[in-house]
Amino acid sequence: RIVAGCYAGLRDFRLFHAMTMVYFAAATTSERHWLDSPCGSHGFLLADDVGYASVVRELSAIAGHGDVDRSIERIRESLEPYDHVGLFRPQKPNLYHRTAAPRIEG
Repeated sequence: RIVAGCYAGLRDFRLFHAMTMVYFAAATTSERHWLDSPCGSHGFLLADDVGYASVVRELSAIAGHGDVDRSIERIRESLEPYDHVGLFRPQKPNLYHRTAAPRIEG
């Protein structure tokens, strides 16, 4: 569904970019869960998270329809609980200086 949403977003680069954040929100949240509980299983890209699965279903459905600006805002709002790294607020557009993982020293 994440990939399908990204393909649907190809009609406008801004929408495609916002839809890619669905993946990055899942990846960084999964990484954060793993850091908190390395032995626990949370499923690949939050596949076991019922709430996130619902968000992905909704967002992949809206990506191909409706007003682009409203769709982007809905994506941003829906991902807010999963956005631990500022995906929609980078200081430099499309560049992120950190993820959920701590820096590993030498």
